[in-house]
Amino acid sequence: MAPVMRPVVADLLHGTLIAAIAAAGSCLLALAGFGRPYYVSVLLPVSMLGCLTAAWFLHLRGDRLLGSPSAMRGEEAPRGGSPRKAVPPVPGGPPDVLLAAAEARDEEPVRRTGGAPSSPRAMRALLWAAVELAAAATLLYFLWGIGASFS
Repeated sequence: MAPVMRPVVADLLHGTLIAAIAAAGSCLLALAGFGRPYYVSVLLPVSMLGCLTAAWFLHLRGDRLLGSPSAMRGEEAPRGGSPRKAVPPVPGGPPDVLLAAAEARDEEPVRRTGGAPSSPRAMRALLWAAVELAAAATLLYFLWGIGASFS
């Protein structure tokens, strides 16, 4: 298999695993919890929306939109209140010099965290899972009529 196709296949397999778990949970809750197969057709799209929402929030987290305004400007609010600027680096100095300089001024060093790294592979797997759950709900409706009537 080509090296480019390996991540796509891995994402598809991870998405299928997520979709299988979500579908099994939906079926179990619909049949054992509610006692009617009709609710499978309701819970599968709810699971699909959950996957899409999780993928969207992962995207926003990586885009730094969900961070605080001070984190987006490169500042961090300490426990005491007002935001402080990051400790300027000492030219040619190791990171320990930054800590020593901050301790000498009796401050806590502020580390730039930036946006939390999100996994594009997790987002793609969640999108695959959403597509598979939508296909499963559609097939259940059109082939077996699950969700067509409340019985």
